Amino acid sequence: MAPAEPAGRRLRIPAELERLGDARAWGREQAAAAGFAGRALGEVELALTEAVSNVIRHGYKSDPASVLELHAEMGDATLTLRIVDHAPAFDPTEGDPVDLSEPKAGGYGLYLIETVMDEVTWRRRTDGANELRLVRQRPMA
Repeated sequence: MAPAEPAGRRLRIPAELERLGDARAWGREQAAAAGFAGRALGEVELALTEAVSNVIRHGYKSDPASVLELHAEMGDATLTLRIVDHAPAFDPTEGDPVDLSEPKAGGYGLYLIETVMDEVTWRRRTDGANELRLVRQRPMA
């Protein structure tokens, strides 16, 4: 049995873009508690914001009846943020690579996430949920 998760390390929100600010603030709080500051703090916040926005817009099609869960785990050396949803399966590794030589209005979310995080993994869980794991090395104290 997994250990209980501290209450502040989990956030459950409806799939509404209006709640993106709640997810962003929660992520900033988790990153700050893990010792991130300045640019690194902003990068973790950016990655989480992009991931949550993608789930809301593309996975759930902004359906407020749907929910997603955010989880934070602080290891000795890393901060891991997990985004769990029950939208249709989507494997971010199957997309076309970003071509920075031809700028466009959107489509950079996954690229940004992979650029600022140390590890990005996706899996379809046995319960049918999607889980995106974002891992970043914690700053040295």
